[in-house]
Amino acid sequence: MVIGNYFVHNHGYPGLNVLKYLLKYFSKKRERCTMTVYEEIKKMIIIVLALDKEAVVPEAHLQDDLGADSLGLLALAEAIDTRFGIELQSDDLVDIPNVGEFVKLVESKIALKS
Repeated sequence: MVIGNYFVHNHGYPGLNVLKYLLKYFSKKRERCTMTVYEEIKKMIIIVLALDKEAVVPEAHLQDDLGADSLGLLALAEAIDTRFGIELQSDDLVDIPNVGEFVKLVESKIALKS
């Protein structure tokens, strides 16, 4: 699944149709998906923030390195909620030092849910 710049609005975020597709794509049942949590979150970050896949590494800071602002973090939280059924607070996302820690946060919330 490749989303080109054609779908990206002036602010660098995907249009509503792309976000709807993303939410539908990640709403599949986890049992049928062979991707790891890291791979799924990486794909979400790439799509929501309109980034190259090489830019999203575990050490990358969401805001400083990847350029996520409050709107981007909110879109990520919505995608995580839809895909994994967990709710992330805005404070959770602002304080995350990097993508690796973000994945650990999601994994811990998934484990608490189970």
